[in-house]
Amino acid sequence: MSSTLATVWSSCQTATSDGYEMELLSSNEGSILAEIVEVIIPTTDTPGAKEAGVHHFIDRYLSEILPEEAQNQFKEGLTKFEASCKEAYGKSFTKLSEEEKIEFMTSVADGEEHREFFEAAKSLTLQGYFSSEIGMTQVLQYEHVPGDFVGCVPLTEAGKGRTWAT
Repeated sequence: MSSTLATVWSSCQTATSDGYEMELLSSNEGSILAEIVEVIIPTTDTPGAKEAGVHHFIDRYLSEILPEEAQNQFKEGLTKFEASCKEAYGKSFTKLSEEEKIEFMTSVADGEEHREFFEAAKSLTLQGYFSSEIGMTQVLQYEHVPGDFVGCVPLTEAGKGRTWAT
């Protein structure tokens, strides 16, 4: 009985391992989403989507912007994604090796079964990453107050060849 109560209690907790208090998703759903966004934008010579907190952004976006029907669709898509992963690999997406995560995500991206969920997750990942402090300051060029307007300058002279954040 006490182990059942502990299981129920832990499934109701919403804080993720990094201490963020999830608004809509459970901590387990948040952990799965953190791994999904990291596969979409992995850590390279710049921080990845997980370090930028994109899974937090998505949780808040779902909770505060999207209507309940869209929230439910995303959560259902995440649940089905995880179930397919367990069926294919016998374990949670969070427990897969990096190679297995990429392999599974590639199959999801190429397939039809999870198309709507994958497209939503990818779109929100890009939106969250490139509007985050990390995305704007470490990936894009960012100036709080842009300099003078110069109409025609080669990109290499405009600032290290990176796209500008505005």
